[in-house]
Amino acid sequence: MSKDEMAEFSKRMMEKLNWKELAETLEIAAQRGIGIELSPRFIKYKQNHLMDFYALCLEKGVKILIGSNSHSLKELDSLELLDPILEQLGIGEENLWHPYEWEW
Repeated sequence: MSKDEMAEFSKRMMEKLNWKELAETLEIAAQRGIGIELSPRFIKYKQNHLMDFYALCLEKGVKILIGSNSHSLKELDSLELLDPILEQLGIGEENLWHPYEWEW
């Protein structure tokens, strides 16, 4: 499946979601401390239609987990691809999921 085909398939699946039920599910995820991953594949596979999904996650208080989706050291530097997306969504440190509380 090409990147364009994958993007189109994903877009069609998102259009079929019941957004009211999704919002309710995200509220439960937020209450339980469950994070939602955002990875560079968002960019590589043209998943821009997911911006509304991530905005809803933030609206409902779901924390975002930045994932590298790296399977080699070479791919680790691809995290910088997310910078424009993080900025556009207004994701700051307070929106990031951490597996435990930081102690400084």
